[in-house]
Amino acid sequence: SQLSHPGAVVTLGCEMGPGLSMSSYTMFWYRQSSYRAPLEFVTREYAEDSGRFRPLLDASNNNFSLQINQLLPTDSSTYFCAASHSDADTDPAYFGPGTRLTVL
Repeated sequence: SQLSHPGAVVTLGCEMGPGLSMSSYTMFWYRQSSYRAPLEFVTREYAEDSGRFRPLLDASNNNFSLQINQLLPTDSSTYFCAASHSDADTDPAYFGPGTRLTVL
């Protein structure tokens, strides 16, 4: 988990296991505000305008990060990266374990 404060910048990381390549997938970020809350789409790789949410893909090193600028208390959530064989955010995807972000 990560703890930050309003107005700060935070970067959340995502890695794939050995033998898997991010270049074979379309990568997404989702968040979930609380247990049993619906998953909310945040952004995806190469998104042009994601507002305060900036996806950073380094496929050659199997690294996909999410930079969140000007943090707000409402950004407190568990953030999940996801890999899909499709570029539609409605299709099934493989999800990472998630990172809990608390903004105080």
